[in-house]
Amino acid sequence: MKSLFLYALACWRLSYMLTQEAGPSDVFLRFRVWAGVDQDVTGTIYGTSFLGDVLACFWCTSVWVAGFLLIAPRWINTILAGSALAIGLRKVIE
Repeated sequence: MKSLFLYALACWRLSYMLTQEAGPSDVFLRFRVWAGVDQDVTGTIYGTSFLGDVLACFWCTSVWVAGFLLIAPRWINTILAGSALAIGLRKVIE
């Protein structure tokens, strides 16, 4: 059960980074633009390609990320889960 919880946290963390965060030096933002994620004048985010469609939707991205994390080394999941827990604690404390 502990492994499933850590896996879920890692999945959330990576999905959130890819779909919502700019990242250091805007690396995730630039990746989304390159992949075809765009925004209309009303602020609605949409994709202009298959990868753009995936990255424009947190729920869609989380499915692909979950598949990737199944084959990723355990240390990647642990790092991402630790980051997710740190963010959650920060939200609770503040």
